[in-house]
Amino acid sequence: MSARRIRAIRRKFNLTQGEFGQLLNLHGVSVSKLERGTVKPRPFQAALLVAFEEATLGDAVNTRSHLMNGDLACALRRALAGAQEAE
Repeated sequence: MSARRIRAIRRKFNLTQGEFGQLLNLHGVSVSKLERGTVKPRPFQAALLVAFEEATLGDAVNTRSHLMNGDLACALRRALAGAQEAE
């Protein structure tokens, strides 16, 4: 996944790098590095980014508060826990 695509996913919902990092279990500095292309996402991070992008294609998820407090955040965190166990 390209740095530009990662940034576009985050900006689509006006999330700060810190907020986006919370959803992906990353520090905001790590999100910055991903967006600048200085580091590549690990396989489980790339999978989460794709899942996030696909989950946000529809109109159902359209606000920052829904992203940060809603079912999507919980689902992503569960996916992250499973992906980390698999590594």
